[in-house]
Amino acid sequence: MPLFQRKKRESALANSPFLHNTTASTRRNKINNFFTKIVLGLLLFPVIFSSLKYVQLFDSNTPLKGVGYDIKIDFAKAKDNSNSLGPHHVSVSIGTRCKNAPFWVRVVGDALLYVTLTEEEPGRWAGSFTLPMEGKYQLESNWLPCDGEGKSESKYQEFEVTESNKSSPTEGNDKDNLFPISAWVTSEKVKIADSETKIENKYLWANLDKVTQGKDMTPLTGANNSIVLKESVVKDESTFYSSFQHVSNYELVCWFGSKSAESIRAAFLALRPQTFGHQRPFKFHYYPSTNFATPDSAWDHDKKGTFRKCKHILISIDEPNEPLSQLEYKKQVTTFISHLLKAFDKENTFPAYVWMFTVNEPPIGTKNCHSPYLKKTTDHPCNDVLKDIFKASSFPPRVQLLDNTDISLPGKDQWIDDTFAAIALRIFVTVGKGVKMWRDAGISGGIKGVTTNGVLKPNFDLVPYDFSTLLSN
Repeated sequence: MPLFQRKKRESALANSPFLHNTTASTRRNKINNFFTKIVLGLLLFPVIFSSLKYVQLFDSNTPLKGVGYDIKIDFAKAKDNSNSLGPHHVSVSIGTRCKNAPFWVRVVGDALLYVTLTEEEPGRWAGSFTLPMEGKYQLESNWLPCDGEGKSESKYQEFEVTESNKSSPTEGNDKDNLFPISAWVTSEKVKIADSETKIENKYLWANLDKVTQGKDMTPLTGANNSIVLKESVVKDESTFYSSFQHVSNYELVCWFGSKSAESIRAAFLALRPQTFGHQRPFKFHYYPSTNFATPDSAWDHDKKGTFRKCKHILISIDEPNEPLSQLEYKKQVTTFISHLLKAFDKENTFPAYVWMFTVNEPPIGTKNCHSPYLKKTTDHPCNDVLKDIFKASSFPPRVQLLDNTDISLPGKDQWIDDTFAAIALRIFVTVGKGVKMWRDAGISGGIKGVTTNGVLKPNFDLVPYDFSTLLSN
């Protein structure tokens, strides 16, 4: 070897961090010790991670089509410094080159829940979550490129809540809630009353008190072999059965909307024989529509007339005929409900109940409710509008928002039939509540008309309502 090459090689070896001033044996030992430290560091990282109160979970310096991001979690701690149920605070920062990168965050593990985040300022999002029960979990974040197209990127971080830090999931909740406190729980944690029922679902919508107490729950079968547990929705069985069973033949329940409304009705009809078999199917109608501006455009004259027989109107349009901006969506929904209040005037017809359902479509990829005027969140932008409408609503109490995002968001459309089954079971409760309120007020519908405290008001002529009628302010 030429002298200059030999000297260059010796100089490089002398400057090596691994081989400086060592014999061959010592050099091997130092290399082995170096890699041993790396392996031990990797093994101990989760332990170190879980002992921190404020940590950075992910830091992607490699742009995802121009997007750099990081997500941080501030764990709520118990007295022994281990993780409590919460609330745990989450913050997300998105790189300056893309402010509209579609993403969503959820917790997966022994239970499943969606983490709703709000954009506090451009590129900075914040939110929180409280775990429904003890167990092992991962915080999962999913990202799409800036234009919303292409392959998503997912990141995970494990954490745990131990038994010593669990508390009652219903602690601090309003006892007047219409439904029990429930969540998507891994089926392995759920005790089924019917041991012969084969449960293949990874997650079940389950009553958390029943899960933590190890009590049996009753499976009901919805459409397309979906499963819902009765106790996940029914808070009090005696009230449940005593209310809905009194729906008369003239108090029709009507689903209005797109494919989502039809699917929820199908789940309801599948559950009916298992809960209220004596209630005949002819009471439960479907009125198809894909928009709020001309809602009855697909109905013939007879269907427009029979629509005015409805006493419970359940609204769900997840598949609109065309996307709207948030402002236009707000305008159309508000106008449509105002028309319903006029068509079902409590003074001259019947005080029909109107339930507006939240949108079940996954937020990522939606084209509806674009051009936001509200603060952006990771919920569906149409749900942001609906919650805003009903937060400051001047509608009478017989118009309500049925917020099903606790059921629909965590699964991200992965088990939509089970989602529809749980929502359908909620309808038995909401309709039953309406019937009880009518009866308590001395109101009932019959073949000859509406009876209020013993006074009969004859039926009105079933003249189709004109949704193009101008409304007075």
